[in-house]
Parts: sequence; structure tokens; C-alpha cells
Amino acid sequence: MEPSRDHSEAGARRVLEVRQAILEKNDRLAERNRGFFQAHGLLVLNVLSSPGSGKTTLLQKTIELLSPRLKAGVIVGDLATDNDARRLQSSGAP
Repeated sequence: MEPSRDHSEAGARRVLEVRQAILEKNDRLAERNRGFFQAHGLLVLNVLSSPGSGKTTLLQKTIELLSPRLKAGVIVGDLATDNDARRLQSSGAP
């Protein structure tokens, strides 16, 4: 017969509490950006949606309809192509 073994910790669950935001650096940069935009009187929008939902068309038409009353710039986040950037550039937005 095998000697008795203590298995009280075998299969036991442990909870590890993390008290630091994983994206803390991003949060600091975002707060810095918000301060910059506010100090310069800029309205900044982040447009997110699924591919093909019409984000680029919405921006393109909005820029075309509101210019020259509205001065707009666009930062394009498409990593695969420059199609959106070219379409938006044609609207007059840098």
C-alpha cells in the first residue's frame, strides 16, 4: 500500500487580483490628447464600425457638404489598403 499523500492543494483554485490597468499607458496618452484638443478648440470624433458599413462615405459626404464652413482633417486607420485615404483626400480633407 502506498503512503498517504496530502492533496489538499491539488486542483485548488487561486484568485489573483490585478490592480493595474493593462492599458494604463494608452489611457494616459488619450487623456493628454483630450487636453490638447480641448485647449485648441477642436472637436475630435472616433468613428468605429464594421468594414463596409459606410464610415468613409459618411465622412466624405459630411466634409464635402460642410466645407468651406468646416475645416476638417482625417486620420485613417485602415492597415490593409489606402483606398479610404484616397477617397477622403478627394473630399479636400488632409
